Amino acid sequence: MTMALTVKNKIGFIDGSMKEPDEKKPDEHQQWIRCNSLVKTWLLGSMSKDIAASVINCKDARQMWLDLQERFSHVNVIQLFNIENEIHNCVQGNMSMGSYFTKLKGLWDERGGGGKGGQVGPGHPQNILNFFIK
Repeated sequence: MTMALTVKNKIGFIDGSMKEPDEKKPDEHQQWIRCNSLVKTWLLGSMSKDIAASVINCKDARQMWLDLQERFSHVNVIQLFNIENEIHNCVQGNMSMGSYFTKLKGLWDERGGGGKGGQVGPGHPQNILNFFIK
C-alpha cells in the first residue's frame, strides 16, 4: 500500500507529513479533505469488511493508518517460531543456488531480519551468498 501511495504522491497523508491546512485557506483545506478522503477510500478498499467497519470513522487517513498499524504490527510469537524453524530447516536439495537463496531470503525478510541500515546478521542469506561468491 505504501508503494501505491508513494506513486500517487499521497504517502504524506499516512506518514503525517501532509498536515491538514488551516480552514482560513478554504481552497487548500477543501483539496486536502478530498485527497484525504481518497486515501481513506483506498485504504478501506484494501481490507476486509470487518476491519474496514472498525476504522471507517477515523477522522483522517493518518489516524486510520496508525490504528491499523497498532492493531497489526505486534509480532505473533507462534508465527515467528514457525518462520525460524523454516529457516533452520531450509536445505538447498535439488534447487538451484538462485532458487535456494531466494527462498532463504524470503523467509529471512518475512521474519523481519533484514537489519537496520543494510547491516545483517551472520545467518542472513546475503552473508551466505557472499561466502559462496568469495
